[in-house]
Amino acid sequence: MHEGNGRCHGASANPLIAINRRKPRTAGCDPAACAGLPTIGPLCESGDVLTQGPDSVVETRNLPPTQVGDFLVFHNAGACGASMSSNYNSRMHAAEYLIDGAASRLIRRRQTINDLCEAEFIPERTAGGAEAARRFCE
Repeated sequence: MHEGNGRCHGASANPLIAINRRKPRTAGCDPAACAGLPTIGPLCESGDVLTQGPDSVVETRNLPPTQVGDFLVFHNAGACGASMSSNYNSRMHAAEYLIDGAASRLIRRRQTINDLCEAEFIPERTAGGAEAARRFCE
């Protein structure tokens, strides 16, 4: 989670969020204990706002108080799930959990920087970029 006036989730962004304009469901929340907050992805770009309404107006959802490290559950994740996520801006894929009643099970681990760099090949002859890229991926 990220501190501020909105809530950022840890999933990778995808332009289909902006195209589909899906409305995230919010579980029961006592209105007296909840705050109306926008829900925004980790990139905090216009296409990463999960609570956009018609004409791209940012809407809010009633969410309970949260702290850094808390999790938000995205039912029917769509573009936030691994099948549609991307490594845009080198964002690593988030972990995925299966929720079964009160139990949760890890079904896909969080991607690591090594996973991200594993498929990349850095040409030896570049204008100084190869060494910087090697340091990033080590």
